[in-house]
Amino acid sequence: MPQETCFRHRQKHSAYRCQSCSKPLCDKCIVNGRFCSEGCNKKYSKFVADYQAPTKREGLGFGQLLFSLLLIAAAAGGLWYAKQQGLF
Repeated sequence: MPQETCFRHRQKHSAYRCQSCSKPLCDKCIVNGRFCSEGCNKKYSKFVADYQAPTKREGLGFGQLLFSLLLIAAAAGGLWYAKQQGLF
């Protein structure tokens, strides 16, 4: 099986692959220890930052929904009890 060569230097064997785009790289072409260019480095850094950032969810969460249902149930129970007691 032939060994891959660097995508820029066809005469040099590749020792690495770009972590972003998977191009084969030699020792001279590697940027920041794992990328083929600053563009790939920035693109990958943005991907990691976006992936690790908390996502904003729309609507009610489970806890808020449960609390709302408990309040409604308590209000309904209070009204039922008041009606049973003849308070209105």
